[in-house]
Amino acid sequence: MLIWFLALVGALALFALAYRANLINQRMHQSFARRTVRDPTPADVRTPLTRKKPDWVVQEVLRLKALMGKHAGCRKVADTFNRLHAPMRVGKSFVSDTIRNHQYALLNITRELRDKPPTPTHINHVWGIDLTFVRDHHDTPQPVFGVIDHGSRICSKLTAVA
Repeated sequence: MLIWFLALVGALALFALAYRANLINQRMHQSFARRTVRDPTPADVRTPLTRKKPDWVVQEVLRLKALMGKHAGCRKVADTFNRLHAPMRVGKSFVSDTIRNHQYALLNITRELRDKPPTPTHINHVWGIDLTFVRDHHDTPQPVFGVIDHGSRICSKLTAVA
């Protein structure tokens, strides 16, 4: 009688293990099964949460990045844009994506800003001074003071400082 009982318990244990293995196998295959996809109706098509920024925003972000130099980060460019154009706002991610996607345009804008001739100024309106050193015939540096009119580009005064 004991042998029959142990045989019955063993058979039930094997049946339980096989049943459990079959369930696990079905769950694994069920997760990879294809589901039927219905055609999207106009109610199912989602609209994006954010609208596309206008083109002038992209151009202004690129212009600010070109003016601020290559060491200005995306956060600094975004903060500057948000301060200059108060109702319109851009985020750091938008600035980063714009700079990354418009590398060639940014290079061209930088080149145009660098190669642009200086704007003409009025005569006697802006003056500049400079102190530099010139070596004499004994090869010792001598200080020289200069005054320049930016409008006419005339060096008004060039004097050796004692």
